[in-house]
Amino acid sequence: MIGFAMHNTSYRITVQWRYGVYMKGPRGPFQTSITINVQNLVVTSPDETKVLKWDPVRGIADTSFSYRLECAQRKWCQVKVSIYSTDGMKVYEEWLEQIAPGSYSFTWDGSVNVVSPTPSPDGKAPAGLYVFDIDVIGIAPGYDEDWLRSRALRVGEHFPKYVTSRVVEGWYVLYSIRDAYEAWMEVYNPDLDKVTTAQGTTHSIPEGTQPSEQDWNKTVRVWIEFDKVGVWRFVFWARDNCIEFYKSHCRKLAHVANQKRIDWILSGGFNYGDLDTTKIARNIEKIVNQIGYIPQGNMQNSPQQVVIQIAEIACNKNETKNSNGLISFSGHGGGILIIDRHPLLPRHYYFLHQPYTDCLCFPRGENEIIWLSTNPEPNYQCPTKLPGCRGDREYEVDNIRNFVIDNERKEKPLSNVLLVTLFGCVTNTDIKEGDFAKKLEELGVKSILGIKVLVGATAPTTVDTINLMQQ
Repeated sequence: MIGFAMHNTSYRITVQWRYGVYMKGPRGPFQTSITINVQNLVVTSPDETKVLKWDPVRGIADTSFSYRLECAQRKWCQVKVSIYSTDGMKVYEEWLEQIAPGSYSFTWDGSVNVVSPTPSPDGKAPAGLYVFDIDVIGIAPGYDEDWLRSRALRVGEHFPKYVTSRVVEGWYVLYSIRDAYEAWMEVYNPDLDKVTTAQGTTHSIPEGTQPSEQDWNKTVRVWIEFDKVGVWRFVFWARDNCIEFYKSHCRKLAHVANQKRIDWILSGGFNYGDLDTTKIARNIEKIVNQIGYIPQGNMQNSPQQVVIQIAEIACNKNETKNSNGLISFSGHGGGILIIDRHPLLPRHYYFLHQPYTDCLCFPRGENEIIWLSTNPEPNYQCPTKLPGCRGDREYEVDNIRNFVIDNERKEKPLSNVLLVTLFGCVTNTDIKEGDFAKKLEELGVKSILGIKVLVGATAPTTVDTINLMQQ
């Protein structure tokens, strides 16, 4: 059993003795030495830094890797192969019986046999990046065993820090009893191709320590084109500096940590009773998802909650606050309208849009609505005198600034939103005296698309409807 307590290296053993009985000639002391080469069971892999790429929809399945079991005595071993997402979630595990010493390869078919995350209906893992780990157990568990990944180092809090919209540096915290040997960040584009690598510092703190500002490590700054729409991934690696912990006398890599940059869409559809736009919203999500924009769930059904939701996605959430976004609203819009006769078609009514009422309508309970708008002036009175047009039923879109954490983002909180589409009546940007779209522009939105006329059964004239469809 002594071999299991010794590391894999050469040991020189020297023995001294002398004779204690009478004999002719010298009785000692005498000395002799022998060299012992210890070779405990260890596992190594030439692919230890390989990131497995999996996206069956696009035909990406680079999920093969190799490893070697090394030991002095030929024997059967229990080998556990584990597959993890770069978020740290185990998705697959398989036990094998293999002979050591020996070299082996393994190909993961994307299957999920661990509870989290929930696999797709075909039992396959979500598209993304994954890493592997190998555990090997010989004839004496607890002594005769080894593992590929470090158990002395952990990558903790981490995120990509945007110096500009194209210049990024990685920030991360390392936990270990001593500084790491090396650390770096890799950047992968939406096609799962690695585009750059940034080396970083290696300062580590003990587990359980609350990191201070000085405990954060940084990589060198790298310029990234961000020339593809979709999910950009930032993978953080680190190698420990604890060779005395392992029988192989080799530094081990910690499990990777991952941060994403997600190009996103927030799409809203609602059931008003007389109108249900939920299917429209879902179809919009499907269309833009095909070009890489990731849906962020349905839009909330109250103006205040929508403003909070947009602030969280566009400004506060690490995965989305520095990426491109789309916002789509499908529902009643245009605020309160005044009815008048059509000048050319006397038997038909048409609608005139009133100042400060270009807004979005949200259902709130049965037969009740509330508006997301730009609050009217204190003494403003809607000409229609309808009960729905009241100050207590409007919530100002400008309030988004109240929910933005980063003070630098408060002035233009929607500066990363490329397009807002407003599929509702009278939401076009050139509405006379309307200011909702103008306010979105002041908040930083690059483009706003709305509809100039009323839509559907209440369209002002057949001609307007035909013109709208042709546009």
